[in-house]
Amino acid sequence: MPLLDDLRDGRHGVTLTVPASWERERDDGEMAKLVDAETGLNWHFFFFPNLHLDLSAASSESLQRDVKLHAQFLLELMNRTQADDEGAPQSPRHPLVSCTQTMVGDAPALSVIHRMMQRPGNEVVMAHLLIPVETGTFEARWLGRAQMTGQRESILLMKELEKRGELSDVETDELMRSIDYDAVEHDATFPDHVLSIVRRADKWLCEDSGLRVTSTAKPLSREVTLAELGCTITVPPRFVLENVSSNIARFNRLSLAGNDGVQQFFLHHDEAFGDVSGMLEGHVRNLLVAFKTKPGEVKARAGTAPLTKIVIADGERGPERVRVSAGAFRPGGSSREVCILTMTTTSGQPADVIEEELVAAASTYQRKAGKPWWKFWA
Repeated sequence: MPLLDDLRDGRHGVTLTVPASWERERDDGEMAKLVDAETGLNWHFFFFPNLHLDLSAASSESLQRDVKLHAQFLLELMNRTQADDEGAPQSPRHPLVSCTQTMVGDAPALSVIHRMMQRPGNEVVMAHLLIPVETGTFEARWLGRAQMTGQRESILLMKELEKRGELSDVETDELMRSIDYDAVEHDATFPDHVLSIVRRADKWLCEDSGLRVTSTAKPLSREVTLAELGCTITVPPRFVLENVSSNIARFNRLSLAGNDGVQQFFLHHDEAFGDVSGMLEGHVRNLLVAFKTKPGEVKARAGTAPLTKIVIADGERGPERVRVSAGAFRPGGSSREVCILTMTTTSGQPADVIEEELVAAASTYQRKAGKPWWKFWA
């Protein structure tokens, strides 16, 4: 079924009919891709079933952190793919332009704008609107490209220099770094700038496109009872259960996109006698292989209580960098049972931040009464 038909009929909890003037390049069950010739924007629409976005106030700080980290990661990833342009000067500005929670009607949504490329003569600005609905997450994504760059910055700098008069080289450099070239109040002066065009599209989509949410998302809870595993645990912020079996539970969390930078969290029950280092290192290596990455150096060390051991490893999948971090602990002082908490992220996620989240989750783990220990491996 074409996705645009699903959106028109509201099958995924949102209704949207795109302008007839947009050229369709792809429209299937996974994605719709269109081009708006008038603005030069490329549009992509997705629906991610069973992939949920947490926009609660309690998770806001975590979300802002991950969006900023992943925007930087995507910029670096794009730079690594541009082998013919290696060594081109890089902008000192962070690629994240904005990350704001907004509303589509009465439904909360997340608006993100960031640069995928910011080099002289090559600037790509991408925007996302993510809407959590009852059965998953809807995402609209659009991007614009500019080959003429630096005009907005040069004009704004000249205006400030005219106000200040003669400045030293050091003062001029400080002034250049202090100006907010991306501020929305400058869009009216530069209506044809790629950022201005992308930002107008964001306003149009939220307010004037006819986009409507018909099935709002239910509140999400970090405190999870896993009957299959016989335990309860409070997972790190924004992680939502995807599936669970007799010995493993898998959670996902989103930041700025539904298929870029989706992080995973696993709770795994196993058994081991003696030191768990070897088992934990093998567990991490197997995950990297499963993700079709080339494993790199594996670092193991003593963990922060209650974790007895921490293992962190990075892998490569083409230009992409993947990070797998795992920690183990023995619940209730068991000499046999081992709980393994694992998080898969990009290499842009600092190892200490991941460890803090794993430690916090392990500290909340509790055995649920009524299930014998041997049922964990049934």
